[in-house]
Amino acid sequence: MDGHRRGRAVAPARWLSAVTGGALVLWALGTPLAGQTATQDNASISGRLRDSTEVPLGYTTVYLVPRDTSRRSQAALTDSSGAFAFRGLGAGAYYLRVDRVGFEPEWSDAKQLAVGQHMALALTSGAAPVSLSPTVLAGLCRSEGLIQEGTALAVLWREARKTAAARRLFDLSYSYRLDLGERLSVPNSYAHRTARHRIVSTPARARELDRRGAFAGFGVQMDSTRLVAVPELLEAMTDAFARTHCLAILPDRYSEHRIRFEPFVAVSDSTVKDFAGNIVLDDKFRLKRIEFEYRVGDLSISRGVVDFGDGPLHRGPIRFIKKLTLLMFNAPATSSEWLEMDPRLYRTRASLRGTVDVHYGAFSRDTTGF
Repeated sequence: MDGHRRGRAVAPARWLSAVTGGALVLWALGTPLAGQTATQDNASISGRLRDSTEVPLGYTTVYLVPRDTSRRSQAALTDSSGAFAFRGLGAGAYYLRVDRVGFEPEWSDAKQLAVGQHMALALTSGAAPVSLSPTVLAGLCRSEGLIQEGTALAVLWREARKTAAARRLFDLSYSYRLDLGERLSVPNSYAHRTARHRIVSTPARARELDRRGAFAGFGVQMDSTRLVAVPELLEAMTDAFARTHCLAILPDRYSEHRIRFEPFVAVSDSTVKDFAGNIVLDDKFRLKRIEFEYRVGDLSISRGVVDFGDGPLHRGPIRFIKKLTLLMFNAPATSSEWLEMDPRLYRTRASLRGTVDVHYGAFSRDTTGF
């Protein structure tokens, strides 16, 4: 996780107490969990996160970062009431970090856990909103290691990764239903096929994918009967992706912030497909859409747009796919600087055009395996 700053002192974030006294609320300190013997890894930290107006911060990512750099950091997603928990912890010092989309990251001071201890915290976030100066000119395409901290590109890339991290945590914890309406058509003809599918995303399937390092979206197996596979492309907002692609900031447009991604080197092998595109965030730094293009060499073989929205959370910070539009070409089209869905390509080179509209049913939390 970028910015963990493990192993050195971290300046305390602007945490305010949910009660009077000016300190975080700590309950049952030094007390083993009920029914447990004091063993090496049975301590825990739980809490509830609110904003400065006491509104619960639901579906927000909280990281637990051990001071001991030999231990791995953990991540949790708050539920609708702002509650979170970390269990199975060893004794030692830990920092908490809150990553709210559209706000600067926040760090707590160190929390010292004893063997078997349960620490309960009431946290109020006072994070400052993210701000950017207007972007006028596109920048150079840089690898992740060359992105300078504090630049507009670094800030936008950080906010984009928050979205991908929160969505993965959501899929690992919640079940929900998706109703897909699909249409596949041939430009300049009346030929088309339509289909409707109902599928369910389950944490069990998402965990299986996660163990394999996959990121298919939805947490479900792709169904071979579907006309158009529905990629969410959230893998384009991970550290691993940035190690094989370079990133550039594009000029803001229509109150949108945009990051361009390109493979480092175009592959001449005709059996290898490159992946390029734009990540588009709205004025609150929430994911709005991903414009993508698949290439062989410098030729475009398909293009598409994935549009995102709130899904089942009703104005929550988690982003879900709403619609996919995809063009496939009989004759490859020359790549252009901007990934626009050029209507001329429908008539001249497009062999297939697919659209998928996604609607969500009720969702429920599943803590099995946690």
